[in-house]
Amino acid sequence: MSNRLKRGASKEVYLFYPDSLSFDELTVEQEVEIGLTCRPHEGVTYRYQKQGPGWNGEKRRLWLAAPGVPLTAYLKEEELVESSIRDFLCFVWGEKVYNKLPDDLRDPIESTAYGATVTVEPVQLTEDQEKTLSSVSAYQILRQHVINVFRDFAVAEPTKDASEIWLNRLLWLGLGAFIMYFGLKQGII
Repeated sequence: MSNRLKRGASKEVYLFYPDSLSFDELTVEQEVEIGLTCRPHEGVTYRYQKQGPGWNGEKRRLWLAAPGVPLTAYLKEEELVESSIRDFLCFVWGEKVYNKLPDDLRDPIESTAYGATVTVEPVQLTEDQEKTLSSVSAYQILRQHVINVFRDFAVAEPTKDASEIWLNRLLWLGLGAFIMYFGLKQGII
């Protein structure tokens, strides 16, 4: 069964939240070779890097996603990062969302000369720490995060159904009644 997807079929991403056992259905706005951009959902535009193909059906193509985890990096030498607040908001929200800001909110951001400057100081690592960090890939970090998130996802205590519980109780009641009957017949009780 190769590609059954018909022209004009919808493309969706199911975003699963393992902690609350819920999910959101996101509609794909743009698909490129490397990833997906979804239509804004509750004010947030979701972007995903594709890891393999999606599932094809007759009426839609589907991808599965889970919330991501931030990755950390370290610097070997001091680095200066300068950015305006406008540039930062455009990076975080996207250009379209920033341009939709009302004028009374956007004008102070653009007319003010203030910017954001961050100086990141290097971390002095031991030789062992540097070897460990250089051998760890983003894939390994994300894989470990997914394992941690889903560790207790499908763990459940075995439970008995109501009929099994009542049958067990009746068995003990019957045994008690037999002992009482035997005791009365023997004159013990």
